[in-house]
Amino acid sequence: MRISGLISKVDKRTNKAGNQWAIATVEDLDASMEVLFFPKTYPLYVEALLEDTAVTVKGRLNDRDGTWSMFASEMSILDISHVTEGEPPVLLTVAEDRLNSELVDDLRQVLSTHKGDTPVRIRVDNPVRSRIYAVDRYSVRISPEFNGEMKSLLGAYAVDY
Repeated sequence: MRISGLISKVDKRTNKAGNQWAIATVEDLDASMEVLFFPKTYPLYVEALLEDTAVTVKGRLNDRDGTWSMFASEMSILDISHVTEGEPPVLLTVAEDRLNSELVDDLRQVLSTHKGDTPVRIRVDNPVRSRIYAVDRYSVRISPEFNGEMKSLLGAYAVDY
């Protein structure tokens, strides 16, 4: 099986024998999956296992207690430099359980107040997975005021560029 996406998290570990390995979370706009790089494959890819790296991973699927993961056998870095034209998007993160009509209205108000050319993406987190949505109707102008209002509304770590 082969998956492609962005590495959003890397958790490096050491086994009882002292060998290093890692669990990387690879996600796309629809889902995320934990990819395990065991001691045989980990040294081959350790330099490339970085957050925000676009990759394609080949491996074997594993179902453990109803949760799917992948045991990596190969990985390659994707060149996505041609994909982004113009401003890179601003990513706003919000916990799914915080979403309600009042928060959505407040978010809409802040985005409308700071109209500009920077695209907006909203990442909705829940305990199982995250989803990223493009908010094409609202491009913004990044400023200290925008950052302050977003952090006040969504939390200190909710705004990323």
